[in-house]
Amino acid sequence: MLTARDAIGLLFDREVAKLAAIVATGWWMIWTGVGSTNWIEFSGVVRGLDDLLTVLAVLVGAILVFGGTLALLVKLVYDAVILANAN
Repeated sequence: MLTARDAIGLLFDREVAKLAAIVATGWWMIWTGVGSTNWIEFSGVVRGLDDLLTVLAVLVGAILVFGGTLALLVKLVYDAVILANAN
């Protein structure tokens, strides 16, 4: 049986904080890439590079959010099962 104290301990684990930071970084990258506005209008190669960096920021952010969320869920469930079986 998993007690409330064990469940709270799982949420405040150091690895959980690292994974939550990865997910937050991914969301920030998506938000920054989608909402990027230019104060100066670029043309030619510079505009292409700007568009490429925007697409890369959104892509990397999506990978971080998806992978980080999946890893976070797997870690929480795995640790909860171990604690529940230990008692």
